[in-house]
Amino acid sequence: MIPRYIPSYGLREAASAFSIGDDGDALQKLFGARKSFFFDSGSEGLCMALKGLGLKGRVLLSSYTCIKVPEAILSAGCEPVFADLESDGASFDPAVLADFDEGELCAIIVTHLWGFSVDVGKILQEARRIGAIVIEDCALSLGSSMGDRMVGMSGSLAVFSFGRGKTLNLGGGGALVVNDPSLADTLMDYFGPERNREVATLKEKVKTVLLAREMWAAYFPWLSYLKYLRQGSWLWERGITSPQAMNCSSGPGASVFLDLLASVDAGSILEHKRKISELYRFGIAERPGVRSFIRSEDAVCICPAYPLIVQGRGEFFRYLRQRGVDCGLSFSYSAGKVCSGEMYPEAERIAESIVTLPVHENVTEEKALKIIGLVNGWGPRATRAGMDEKW
Repeated sequence: MIPRYIPSYGLREAASAFSIGDDGDALQKLFGARKSFFFDSGSEGLCMALKGLGLKGRVLLSSYTCIKVPEAILSAGCEPVFADLESDGASFDPAVLADFDEGELCAIIVTHLWGFSVDVGKILQEARRIGAIVIEDCALSLGSSMGDRMVGMSGSLAVFSFGRGKTLNLGGGGALVVNDPSLADTLMDYFGPERNREVATLKEKVKTVLLAREMWAAYFPWLSYLKYLRQGSWLWERGITSPQAMNCSSGPGASVFLDLLASVDAGSILEHKRKISELYRFGIAERPGVRSFIRSEDAVCICPAYPLIVQGRGEFFRYLRQRGVDCGLSFSYSAGKVCSGEMYPEAERIAESIVTLPVHENVTEEKALKIIGLVNGWGPRATRAGMDEKW
């Protein structure tokens, strides 16, 4: 079985999580000279950015996004306002911004989903008129670009994530990257100059690593089946194996993931995922009932997992699973509907039909070509015709 995701680090890199040192340079290597801050997760970075800038008011975002994004907005004391996806698009239509007058929004979040880069130009123009800052959500698109512009370089701020299933899958951690110098100064005053130099003690790091179920399950999958790790168990009830503990919240967790970021070869990982993403993108034949989520030919896409829009998703999912490919059904909901109860038809249509194919480091070009063959051979007849090749 080809797994859906694998961690972007090996045992040697995992051992670096026990080191005691300053790995602040890891952010500079990845994001250059722009001011950046490291957190336990991307959503925490978003929440802290809104708090640090003192923003209060409404924040516009796509209705098709991770549920943690509106949760972070609410945690910061702001109000999420949702916009539906444009037809066959990956983001909201910039035309919806014409409905907002000056001062009605404090921020606009542009989400680059699944390695696809949204054109931010028109949104920036409207944001200046309204007086809102633009925050790019790059949690699923690290390294992607549109033309000569990398994601995260157009808005005032950008948020990146290194959690499970992200382009660099470290099991946790997130970065806030600031492009606007004046906002960078404000956030530096708010966070303090030692934000990325908070080094955990060895005891704190050992505890964090032992609690990081994501890290251990990557190498010993059977651990997740042990009774003492399950929901409702003695350890769960005492907060030791609960999601709160696994998120490694507060300083030590961020320090561990920053160590991991410093130890991995990010450039090689991103280049591999770019090649596999391109193989899928140009090898999968679009036809009625199957199309790529990525529509622009001008984009360089580095996908954490390759997104397809498939009618009859359940049957397609079972078809690939039976042939040894563990595809994903991520974001199978409209965050706008979950949070507000309102209907967002385009977001709900995408949520009900999206499937993601594995892109990780263990997916060789040969395996990718076999997956492409399976996808191109899928159909009502193919699922019954005995295409029994397995991995």
